[in-house]
Amino acid sequence: MANIKKAYKLRYGSSLERALKGDLSGKTEKLFVMAIEECRQEDWIQPDPNRIAMDVKLLRKAGEGVIGTDEITFAQVFTRSNDAHLRAVAQEYERTYGNSLRKVIDSEFSGHLKQAFSYILEGALNKAERDARLLEDSMKGFGTKDTLLISRLIRVHWDQGHLEAVKRAYFQL
Repeated sequence: MANIKKAYKLRYGSSLERALKGDLSGKTEKLFVMAIEECRQEDWIQPDPNRIAMDVKLLRKAGEGVIGTDEITFAQVFTRSNDAHLRAVAQEYERTYGNSLRKVIDSEFSGHLKQAFSYILEGALNKAERDARLLEDSMKGFGTKDTLLISRLIRVHWDQGHLEAVKRAYFQL
């Protein structure tokens, strides 16, 4: 993320954070600014059962458990957790409350926030399947969305193992 922010500043003469704050507003702005803050848990860190339990309770109180949704709590958990932790939180949430985080996101959010939280969660649960679906989405309907397809293919191809997993997932769609 540090390299992306540095390259952005060199290219455009302004910080990525400033651009996000200029183009976005409200909770969407806060989510995207939090995502670029580099506070995400390192991938090598194993899920901590105490933190999992705490995050499950926080998400419940921020979503289904109250009237109104606390988007910032969702943003904090989703942008600061590595995939293994978020996967464990999703499993524990469903075990504890009988509802999947996917369904919570679908019912509690809309627009950009729904898309962003879904993207993060689906990446934690099954990154290859998520990326295969995104590739398919860029090709379905009337005409191919060329720029979108190219950017998604380039992103996937950098990791050969992930590319092979995406191919397998794509053929199972």
